Amino acid sequence: MNLKIEPLTRVIDKVTEKNIAITSKIFNIVCSLVKRNRPMSDMEDEVELQIKNETDLGNGLHSRFLAIRIVEHIAELIRKQVFSKIIENNSKICIIIDEASTISSKTVLVILIKCEIQDSSPTIFLNLVELESTKAENIYNALRNTLTNTGFDTEYLKKNLIGFCSDGTSTMFGHKSGIATRLIQDFPNIIIWHCLNHGLQLALDDAINDINELSHFKVFLDKIYAIFHQSNKSQFELKQVSEELYIEIIKIDCVFGPRWASCSLRAVKAVWRAYLALYIYFSKNKKFSGMEKRLKNKEFLKDLALMIDILD
Repeated sequence: MNLKIEPLTRVIDKVTEKNIAITSKIFNIVCSLVKRNRPMSDMEDEVELQIKNETDLGNGLHSRFLAIRIVEHIAELIRKQVFSKIIENNSKICIIIDEASTISSKTVLVILIKCEIQDSSPTIFLNLVELESTKAENIYNALRNTLTNTGFDTEYLKKNLIGFCSDGTSTMFGHKSGIATRLIQDFPNIIIWHCLNHGLQLALDDAINDINELSHFKVFLDKIYAIFHQSNKSQFELKQVSEELYIEIIKIDCVFGPRWASCSLRAVKAVWRAYLALYIYFSKNKKFSGMEKRLKNKEFLKDLALMIDILD
């Protein structure tokens, strides 16, 4: 009886080893795509190339949908390993949160934590939580539930939660029911910190609003944005003037206001690099004679260069 079972177990072991080897190769392909920031739609092409090179990849796990599942699986394992290590080491943590909007205009809460890990203090992405409403109570509940589900229960937070950082909105820093106020009530030893980057942006906005010259400069850049982002015809005509500078000009976005200084810098630099193409385009269109006149003004060039220096 044993003589009949032994060959069968060997066959099963060989098949299992073969399947594990194939799965390992698929996982390596997916990891390579992720490391190179490639879309999962490249999965089929990568598999096809490997098969042409006579690599045995089996018959399954070849689609981009399964590649996404593999990425999610690997990410979840890494996530559990990282946060388990933080909890085991009893590391001190600081919470960083911010509201954001998705492409589909849904409100989400971005949650990060800063922690102590082996003589370093990395900032680690915790979760992206979709919000049903932007009320402080709803945001606070979403935050606490996310922390609890990750393994940071109330007892751990009482011992190790030392800081909270966010922007200065009333939802976050309101004296009566803001997120910071609620955290202080539950964790009296926590240190509340207003995001320095947000404070810098507010100072920049106030300075821009107080300087009339910058207001005119902002209007001009917003006009360029409106011309080329709302008209496919204008983009096509600019592309004919200069293929290379067209790539730069489509980077121009609405500047200043609630935008970060880095976004404004990218827009201003794009105008600087695409200056010649812009001038040629506006000079050929009579309806943009005012824009042409502005570009010819030496003071405009000085303002443009000055803004690059300041924002940089």
